[in-house]
Amino acid sequence: MGTQHINRILNLVVMMALVLSWLPTTSVTATSAPGAQAAPSAPAAQMLPVESLLNPDGTLNIGTDASGTLDLRGWNVTLDSARGPILTHDAPAPAAPNAEPWSALANGLNGPVRALAVMGSDLYVGGIFTQTADGTVTNLNYIARYSGGTWLPLAHHGLSGQVWALAVIGSDLYVGGWFTQTADSAVTNLNHIAKYSGGGAWSALAHHGLNSEVDALAVIGSDLYVGGDFTATADGTVTNLNGIAKYSGGGTWSALAHNGLLISWVHALAVNGSDLYVGGYFSQSADGTVKNLNNIAKYNGGGTWSALANNGLNEWVDALAVIGSDLYVGGTFTQTANGTVTNLNHIAKYSGGTWSALANNGLNGPVYALTVSGSDLYAGGYFSQSADAMVTHLNNIARYSGGGTWSALVNNGLNNTVLALAVSGSDLYVGGYFHQTFDGAVTHLGNIARLGASVTHSVYLPLVTK
Repeated sequence: MGTQHINRILNLVVMMALVLSWLPTTSVTATSAPGAQAAPSAPAAQMLPVESLLNPDGTLNIGTDASGTLDLRGWNVTLDSARGPILTHDAPAPAAPNAEPWSALANGLNGPVRALAVMGSDLYVGGIFTQTADGTVTNLNYIARYSGGTWLPLAHHGLSGQVWALAVIGSDLYVGGWFTQTADSAVTNLNHIAKYSGGGAWSALAHHGLNSEVDALAVIGSDLYVGGDFTATADGTVTNLNGIAKYSGGGTWSALAHNGLLISWVHALAVNGSDLYVGGYFSQSADGTVKNLNNIAKYNGGGTWSALANNGLNEWVDALAVIGSDLYVGGTFTQTANGTVTNLNHIAKYSGGTWSALANNGLNGPVYALTVSGSDLYAGGYFSQSADAMVTHLNNIARYSGGGTWSALVNNGLNNTVLALAVSGSDLYVGGYFHQTFDGAVTHLGNIARLGASVTHSVYLPLVTK
């Protein structure tokens, strides 16, 4: 065995063993060190049992062409000066991590998923679908319930058009999008927003809803905040709503201060205490008195619009999430609107009045969805790696840890765009345009999938050669 080969394998095994000592449920893959000569792109990593690379004497078989991710949990690693790493175990070898930790939801759906909401043990799903991907469950028109492993139609066969946003207040589900009535035409005047009660009944909101599309919903107390590209209620009686409005528990529409937003298309809403953060495509309040709101703004409980530092961001905001007092923002932007904070590429943190770039200068493509699990942030969109290309295999979905590290999810992510994320217990639900994992190991996902918490990511470490 050549000295260079031994050193490469030795470095790999030692680093993997060290990481596994503090990440007992994490698999590890090696990549080239920063600054090292770039190697040809490797095929998508596979989960490999240690036994597949093990000689009878416990040494590693480096003659194989196999490549992928090794799990060393339960293995003892010793170093022999002549033979290199020796792997042994006291008990039977541990099973390899599940090679297919992503799971399909009962055949998936036949069109893109745009919105997710959890109510109790049920998952509500909105989008541009009409039935399951295999056609066995029909009448799911644009909205469906997933309960106990089964897809169920909502009353009146769903809605007449696309669903873009979902929110829960008590036992009621609020639904926003581009529709006017139920799919069977039995309930009308739902124009772009409707309530679905726990008893299974659709009802129109006051003034027959809104006069154009609803894209975002958020809840503060018993009040529902609604974002989109509307200007008034559908019947024209409440005006000056310009992209954002409040719907109170008593059934009343209210305009926000300064008549909403100018050139308004609100795509994202997030709540932090009594403050509402608003993201989308806009520049100032509709009456022109509050400027420099560029694509993101804060609306406080007292009814005041405030610009964020550096005059906001230079492009669209599509997703917002809060961890503690920090606001995370996703979209198509690359820097602040005034150009003073750069390398925000598609995702950024706003904390204490200051914008900061995430590790590795963000991501190399737009972020359309964000959700939080504990101190971890999950980002979905259309990207493949960090903006500086140092963290790869992030295909369309990634995890950002509280310590400031990007991690790829198992199977190298998903094969197409992610548009919606939701956490329920230890499960992450993901919706979008995809049909399989990026490495092709898990198929027939049908635009929606579940990822259990037992195996959620891989850590990519540099492989140092001598």
